[in-house]
Amino acid sequence: CGTGIGINTAAQKVKGVRGACVADVQTAVAAKENLNANVIGCGGRVVGIGSIEYILEAFLKAEYKPTPEKDALIAKIDGMIGENDCIGNDAIFDEFNKKWDEGFYHD
Repeated sequence: CGTGIGINTAAQKVKGVRGACVADVQTAVAAKENLNANVIGCGGRVVGIGSIEYILEAFLKAEYKPTPEKDALIAKIDGMIGENDCIGNDAIFDEFNKKWDEGFYHD
């Protein structure tokens, strides 16, 4: 993803994902510590690979710091995707993965 926005938006459509679009170490750490983010998206065109490595390392080392207020906010965020809104077909992307493996899609 060029900016990180598209991939992060897509990831957040999956029930249980709390994603954050980040471009620096501090934002990645804050996403984990405050919102218990479990996915981050970085823009490959706007953030250099070296920075992304530092961001990822800091995110993986960071730990959620729970408070009742943070837990309530996370529960509210998690509740925004209803049980019927999640994908129930585990094979939904099989066709696209096969095409990818066969070279149908190009970067």
